[in-house]
Amino acid sequence: MKKVYAVIVTYNAMAWIEKCLSSLKNSTIPVVPVVVDNCSKDNTVEYICRHWPDVKLFEEKKSMLPDPKMWDG
Repeated sequence: MKKVYAVIVTYNAMAWIEKCLSSLKNSTIPVVPVVVDNCSKDNTVEYICRHWPDVKLFEEKKSMLPDPKMWDG
């Protein structure tokens, strides 16, 4: 059987991560959630570790966000 992976990139995601992961868990299609955290400053990582131990979690050590200067004209 093939697996479906949902890759979720987070940054300070406490406001919505519960709803997102719950939605995936309740899906009619089995989904493997994969979270890539982009150096969150809130408790996103701790929350996932404590409440969603089956989620595959990758913690980036360096921010993947683009440098704001790249938008300068």
